[in-house]
This record gives sequence, structure tokens and C-alpha cells, in this order.
Amino acid sequence: MFVKLVIYEMKYQIKSITFIIFCTFVLLFYVTQFIGDMDRIDTPSHPIDHMQTGDMDMVYKDSDSESHVTLEEQKNTLTSLLGRDLENHNTPLFDDMGRIELIPLTDGQLTLLEQLNITLQDTTFTEALYGDMLEQLQQSFGEHTIYTQGMVKRYGAKVKNYLFNKQEADAIKKYEKVTGAYARLFADYIGIAVGFFSIFIAGFALVKDKRYKAAEMIYTKPVSSIKYVLSKYVGNVVLMLAVVLIIAAYTTYTFHIEYDQINVFAFFRYTLTWILPTIMMVTSIGYLIQIIAGNGIVPIIAIFAYWFYSMPFTRQQYHITRYIIRYNKVTTLAKYQEVASAITTNRLFITGASLIILIIALWLFEKKRGHICG
Repeated sequence: MFVKLVIYEMKYQIKSITFIIFCTFVLLFYVTQFIGDMDRIDTPSHPIDHMQTGDMDMVYKDSDSESHVTLEEQKNTLTSLLGRDLENHNTPLFDDMGRIELIPLTDGQLTLLEQLNITLQDTTFTEALYGDMLEQLQQSFGEHTIYTQGMVKRYGAKVKNYLFNKQEADAIKKYEKVTGAYARLFADYIGIAVGFFSIFIAGFALVKDKRYKAAEMIYTKPVSSIKYVLSKYVGNVVLMLAVVLIIAAYTTYTFHIEYDQINVFAFFRYTLTWILPTIMMVTSIGYLIQIIAGNGIVPIIAIFAYWFYSMPFTRQQYHITRYIIRYNKVTTLAKYQEVASAITTNRLFITGASLIILIIALWLFEKKRGHICG
């Protein structure tokens, strides 16, 4: 009987407008947020490769972290630039708009670069020596050269950023098999969607029987209050979870096509450990409030307020009072492990709290059963 009631509830919900609303917004979040905000993990291009193709955008227009480039790093950057120009017998010149032209080097300019390269290897590198070398290069190449202190620092920052990104990309591929990192981003965005739109299914699950005068028929059958409410609860939760699992399966397949090695269980694991507790909490609260209030509007208002509280990124992001897990970034396993304990505690508490709320809802439903039946 219990399984039949669960199946009946799922069949009913699949045909309902509330299920269509749930599916529509979950898919919208998936396409616009997860897919739209996803940069696949690939080995980044070295800034020197961009320079050799005449693409200086990432060197010229973006100066992130240049203040953190040390003198030693500037020396290494200058060595790299001199080596590039000596190897290719040209140097990049650019205008104020960042347009690039690779200019062939004269014999005199090549000689200067060779001398400076030797000096870098054989002489103690100081700020004074650095300034003198840049001055010689600017006198030889003109002012629109990469050999200015600002441009060398910008390029050095890009190289530093490249090395960091490459290290992270390699770590994600090695320890997370790519999908481990993206599954957390997936759970973040899908968790936002189900954290609110689940209430459109759960918030009307009990009161709809009264609305359509189905309670009399149901209660004349030998079905206990616990069995009746639990069958609806399980049917709602399983149906919403199934929608997310189907999306997770599709996402896993797309990554399987693109990458040689992936963790095929990653999206399913984070769906079950991060998203399922969220669905359970929304459903439990929805059941409790609709039993108390006797309608499905109040649960929607209550969940919206709770959703609004749980959404923002704060220092207390993983506090046990927040029922949505936010992890809006693709990171290495080591980085995630810094907050993994707090997230695990949160998910365990939310799961336990949702079950306690459900038990209270069952007790109240039994107490009010005669009133609901009229």
C-alpha cells in the first residue's frame, strides 16, 4: 500500500503545473548559471605564446596582481622576454590601444639583447641595474616597447598567474578527475534553484486533497496518517531528486565526451550529499506550515524568507542554520578540504532537522486529521 501511494503521488505531481514550474526553473538555472558560468579546466596558454601571435590583450589590458611581482620575478620575466626576442629576432611594439606589431630586430639591437642577457646571468641583479637595462632598451626600441617597468611587471604578473592556474588545473585533473571540482559548482547552482522552487511541489501536497475533495475518499481506506503523509513526502522528495539526478547524468556524459578521465560518480555524490538535504528541508517545512496554516501560500512565503537568508556569501556561509550550500567556484580538492568539515556538519544537521520537522508535521497532522477531513 505504501509503495502504491508513493507511486500515485509521483504520477499526480508529474502531471501538475507545480512540477512543470519546478522543472522549468531548475533547467533555467542549469543552463544560464551552471553552463553559462562554466570555464572548462584546460591547460592555460603561456603569455609568451600570446605575444608571439601578436595578441597582447592579456598582457597590456589586464594588470591584475602586478603589485605582488617581486624583483626576482621581474628579473626572470626580463630574462624570458630577452630570450624570446633573441630566438625570434623580433620584438613587440604596441600603441596606446594595445594593438601589436612584431618588429624585426637590427644587428645592433640583437647585439644589445645578447649583452644584456649575459649581464643578467653574471651580475647581481639590483633595482639600479634593472632601471639601467630598461633605459638602454627603451633608447634602442623607443617608448612603445614591452621593456618598461610597468609592462614587465604586468607581464610578470601574467606569467605568475599562468603558473598558478596551470598548477591548479593539473591538480584538479589529477585528484578530482575534473568532475569532482565541477560537481561542487553544479550543486551550488542547482541547490539555489531547488532550495526555493521545491516548495511549489511540497507546499501544496497535503492541502490539494482538501481542495479537490479527495480527503473523504482517502480517509475511508485503511491508511494511517503516518503512512499517508510519509508516502506523499517520499513521493515528492524522490521525484524532485530524480529530476536533479537526470541532469547530473547528462552533465556527466558531456564531461565524459570531453575528457579522457573523469570521476563518473562526482555529480551524483554531490547531488545526494548537498542537494538532497536541501530538498528534504524544504519539503519538511512546507508540510509543517501547510498543516498549521491550511494553505500552500504561507509555506511559499516562509521558504522564500529562509532562502533569502541562506543565499548570500558570508563568513557564516556554512552555519547549521543555512540550508543551502554555496560553493560558487571551481577549486582543487585541497582548497575544498579547508571547508569540507563545516559543510559536512551543515548537511548532517539539515538532514536531521528536516526529519525532526517531518515528525512534528506527522504528529500535528494526526491531531488535526478530523478537522482536515471536515
